[in-house]
Amino acid sequence: MPLAWYLARAAQRWPQNVALGVDEQVLTYQELVGRANALAQVLRGEPGRIAIRLGKSVEQIVATLACLLAGRSYVPLDIEQPQWVFRRA
Repeated sequence: MPLAWYLARAAQRWPQNVALGVDEQVLTYQELVGRANALAQVLRGEPGRIAIRLGKSVEQIVATLACLLAGRSYVPLDIEQPQWVFRRA
């Protein structure tokens, strides 16, 4: 079974349990899956691969999970690189 399936099941069984914590930010399973599903709805309407340029954070995990839920491929970009490196010519 895919990771998204296990997380959705955990959100049903233990919605208020902590699923993710990064620094001071904590999300329950219900919050994690809810945020990822909302973003996945938006991503389904976008063409091409999804670029994720976020540091290690709750938002990075939510974005990655949203890509998986949307059935989209994603490209993780290094936040240490200057932004001009990522611009298309």
